[in-house]
Amino acid sequence: MITLTMLTVVDLLTMLMLGIVVPSKGAITYAIDMTKRFLMECGRTYGILQSDNEPAIKDLVRAVAAQVPGLSIRFSPKYSSKSLGAVGAMQKELYGQVRVLKRHIEVKYSMTLPPEHALLTWLVEHAAWLLNRYKIHTDGKTSFQRRWSKTFQSALCEFAETIQFRKSVWNSAGMSKAKLDVQWDFGLWLGRDTESNECLVGTSDGRLERCRSVRRLPPSQKYDKRLIDNFVTKTWERHCRPKTITEGPRFSPPPGLDAPVPESEDVPDADLSNVRPVEPEYDYEPEEMMEEETIQQDFQDAMEVDGEELPSGVVAGLHTLCRLRLQPEQDLTSQSTRRRKSMSTS
Repeated sequence: MITLTMLTVVDLLTMLMLGIVVPSKGAITYAIDMTKRFLMECGRTYGILQSDNEPAIKDLVRAVAAQVPGLSIRFSPKYSSKSLGAVGAMQKELYGQVRVLKRHIEVKYSMTLPPEHALLTWLVEHAAWLLNRYKIHTDGKTSFQRRWSKTFQSALCEFAETIQFRKSVWNSAGMSKAKLDVQWDFGLWLGRDTESNECLVGTSDGRLERCRSVRRLPPSQKYDKRLIDNFVTKTWERHCRPKTITEGPRFSPPPGLDAPVPESEDVPDADLSNVRPVEPEYDYEPEEMMEEETIQQDFQDAMEVDGEELPSGVVAGLHTLCRLRLQPEQDLTSQSTRRRKSMSTS
């Protein structure tokens, strides 16, 4: 008989619940990360993490408390189920919601959903997500309202409903898609992400995709059994990347451009001893020049003479940065001040 291992965590102040399927018991990485994520969702930077005396759950509690500062540990007495009564009550609600969703899929798709199917791991997580946002407590508020002081307003689809979704700009290999690639595809709606509120979609090739744009289909196209048969990604595999990623440029360099030279190869330095600067040649003489153009021409003529100092009139007509480069020892600020004083005096 195939069984599923489920982990349930309940926040006593808001009654927010974490319900997930884990691959095994104990302090595994997936269970630790999801518990820490749930604590951040509840806003718990300090508190008491309580569990029963099962060795596997005690190891998980100790591992989480070691990574989250401000948490303390407490274990319930032996054979005292009332010490964890809140968890037991929420587990009863969770199991009922799971049975309803599982029966809904089997009726709509005319199939039997086996416990080892990957879709069942997402079904448990979505059932807990629904209870957090729509189960009303004795004070007339949901757990989501207690935590965020507002109701959940985003639109939903049926769980495992066949929808159209807009693909992400990044493909499964981590590279941006081309403009002519298909932008919309068919998939299974698996719920919304707790942190970003993105839609979680199971693609036709069995992967998980996150998106924001979703289109619902007519009733005759809402249940495509081929998508369920092809879906193989479980909840703890959502962040996995393909092991082999194609490296290298996406296109070949243009003709005439060689490939980059590897750093390991020794490339001899070019001989620049015989290189001489090319001087410009003027084959015409300007007939009329403005005053500013005359100063610039005088500056070029003065630079061609070796060993001669630049005329003072040429320096006065240059830009301030150029003058600093040519005459760094001269106080240009005082010179401009003296010029303004002489102009005001005259």
